[in-house]
Amino acid sequence: MNLILTLIYRNLAKKYSFFDIPENISVHKKKIITASGITFVITFQILGVIYFFTNIYDNLSFEVYGKFWIYYFSILLLGIFFFFDDIKKINPVYKLFFQTTILFLSIPLLNLNYFPFENYTKLNVIIGLYFWVYTINIINFTDGTDGFLSTNCLISFIAISLTEINQSNYSFVLMLSLISIGIIISYLIFNKPPAKIFMGDTGSIILGFTLFICSYKLLIDGYWYIVFSYIIYTYLDCTLTLINKILKGQLPWARLFDYNFLKPIKKNIHNKSKVFYINLTYNLLILLIIILQLYFQLNYLFVLSFILALIKIKIYRVLG
Repeated sequence: MNLILTLIYRNLAKKYSFFDIPENISVHKKKIITASGITFVITFQILGVIYFFTNIYDNLSFEVYGKFWIYYFSILLLGIFFFFDDIKKINPVYKLFFQTTILFLSIPLLNLNYFPFENYTKLNVIIGLYFWVYTINIINFTDGTDGFLSTNCLISFIAISLTEINQSNYSFVLMLSLISIGIIISYLIFNKPPAKIFMGDTGSIILGFTLFICSYKLLIDGYWYIVFSYIIYTYLDCTLTLINKILKGQLPWARLFDYNFLKPIKKNIHNKSKVFYINLTYNLLILLIIILQLYFQLNYLFVLSFILALIKIKIYRVLG
């Protein structure tokens, strides 16, 4: 479905000039269609309605999610807001405020009983909100070059799906993961180097929002080592870079090409394919580690995923 919507969106985007125009610091030299992430939102909404009227939700477990409609309502609001941002550019402070507000209203999607401070609900809400906002934004920050974020998210959602299927747990999380896999594969057709289309913040925020919900489910089920394996690179690269920015007195959202995966492209824009294939190789290795963790109980291999993340960062620094 998302493939069809993307084809339709490409024509509309050309008609109404929804383009990402190259700036002084940019990963591309030609204008490219952006904000195609709105098709992700539409796909989720249409399938959500179809599943509702076909009673598919009756067969899914909702043990930690309360009312599923909160998810659809939240991504609809986030999608519309960030689509407007991709087209017109909204002040980053306003974006953060809106995002935090929507996430706060979406807290019922998380089961706070698993947070460490049992008798301090407000503190648990603050902790949950902080990590949700932080995770969404660092995922957004890695949407900086052709096929990078989409490959990372694809492997993450495959890992989540395998984990849920391994438990014979046909849950809302499994449904969201499978839909996300289909969306990302159809998007990658147009986003692999050289990219013909960008998802924009519209897409990266929605993927980050969904990935956090799914990952939280795995964490409370005890599969922290799976989550660690597929998310560690994003946390390492972005957190180290953000700390460095803050120490230099720079704004966290400033576009400076200082994330490690962008350094080779800053040096030479033709390195985009190298960055993509290094990332693809890394993600396939991470998927192999996750399969070994799931089906051979080699949980300790999360250490290897950490080492691989450090190696990937080192390779990007050498190339940059």
